[in-house]
Amino acid sequence: MNFNLIPLPIEAQFSPILDGELVDINNDGYLDLVYVGNDFGMEVQSGRQDASLGGVLMFDPTEGFKFMPSFESGLTIKGNAKSIEKIKLASGDEVFFNILNRDKALIYKMSGSLD
Repeated sequence: MNFNLIPLPIEAQFSPILDGELVDINNDGYLDLVYVGNDFGMEVQSGRQDASLGGVLMFDPTEGFKFMPSFESGLTIKGNAKSIEKIKLASGDEVFFNILNRDKALIYKMSGSLD
């Protein structure tokens, strides 16, 4: 097995990515990445790593990952986000569930098509 390095867009490097879920958002047969991150537990000298609003990286086999701005994806997670989980509701809908550290729970439902 060989691994190939696939660089991430600069927007995905503003703050640490702490968790993600793979999902084919645009139904093109390739898994895209929905991610969260931020770390408020840094030492005083370093300050918080809080530049992430979460994000969506769309995968294209010829171009690699491309960042989808939050105004297109609708995903904006402000705060000390450590994890995100894709869960299936009894209705059959799939949602992304995120609990901010010492804060509220957020649920995002994908709607419409991004084709």
